[in-house]
Amino acid sequence: MFQAFVLAIVQGLTEWLPVSSSGHLAISYMVLGVEPPLMFNLMVHVGTLGAVTWMFRRELKRILCAVPRMLQSIVFMSLPSAKDREARMAFYLAAATVPAAVAGFVLKGHAESAFSSIPMLSAAFIFTGIVLLSTRGLGARRSEHRNTRGNMDALGSGSTLTPGRGMVVGLAQILTIFPGVSRSGLTISAGLHSGIARMEAARFSFLLSIPLILGSALFEAYTTHTATLSPDILPQMILGAIVSLIVGLMSLRLLIGIIARGRFYLFAPYCISIGSGLLIWSML
Repeated sequence: MFQAFVLAIVQGLTEWLPVSSSGHLAISYMVLGVEPPLMFNLMVHVGTLGAVTWMFRRELKRILCAVPRMLQSIVFMSLPSAKDREARMAFYLAAATVPAAVAGFVLKGHAESAFSSIPMLSAAFIFTGIVLLSTRGLGARRSEHRNTRGNMDALGSGSTLTPGRGMVVGLAQILTIFPGVSRSGLTISAGLHSGIARMEAARFSFLLSIPLILGSALFEAYTTHTATLSPDILPQMILGAIVSLIVGLMSLRLLIGIIARGRFYLFAPYCISIGSGLLIWSML
């Protein structure tokens, strides 16, 4: 139960902060000397999925209601109207999810092998840190400084988001299947470099995480449905889901406040330090 508690905290905290949850889980497995069942990993990811879904529940409802309008536009080979923001956001999310979904299916084996490779973890953390450092000063808009307390109202409405910029974020998400490469770090950074405003980049990244995490969870559930689930780990699974949900909510709000203050790049020294430490450890 203690190991489950620790791993759930690590997952909930690092899923949203731009420091790579998969990389930190890989390190945690080494430190704790455990290899949790896939169903436990599935449950802690469900917990963090619940966190972002709860935070965006109102907007998600509007986006889901706009899906038929989005599909209607696609049938007529056109983009949804710029005035229909929800339908256009549904289109952006669908288009940006495809590259990562295809890459995840094709490269799944390589990504899993990276969990046990300290040099690969090290390189991925350092890469994430460099990318984060490159975002300093990007994406600022005066209106975004009015709310810096992690309130969802601080997130932009998508006025700087375009199909091309959304696709850049979607392509960047491909690299995040490897442990040590932060999903939120890379997607928000890609959005900033492509010209999306700071809080709009964050909003798009958070929304984009939902189909990716949900799809990964369903795929894992499908591939492991024939595995025997021991009743002995059921308490650990429940604990993991609850703790990762609560911690995930807190870390998500924390990150929104940090991004609003324009301090996203401050996570760079941490990632580079972790990567450098792992590299030194691998050479000892």
